[in-house]
Amino acid sequence: MPDFVDAVAKSTGEKQVIPAHWLDDPVLGADFEPYDERADMPARNASKADWAAYASSQGLPPEQVESLSRDELATIYVPQED
Repeated sequence: MPDFVDAVAKSTGEKQVIPAHWLDDPVLGADFEPYDERADMPARNASKADWAAYASSQGLPPEQVESLSRDELATIYVPQED
């Protein structure tokens, strides 16, 4: 069974799940590029509303989204620098 990856169709901009080997194939993978989840992530200093929308899209329960500050929401998704 092949491995599957998230990818974006260049022609439509839609996120799709495709067999991983398609990305290396010049014919099958011609319309796809790897999906970068972080591309959708707001900037660290984005508004609370932007972070709330992003957190909701990632499945965080609404009551938790509302109870956290912008910085707390960002900390959940942005890797901490050492």
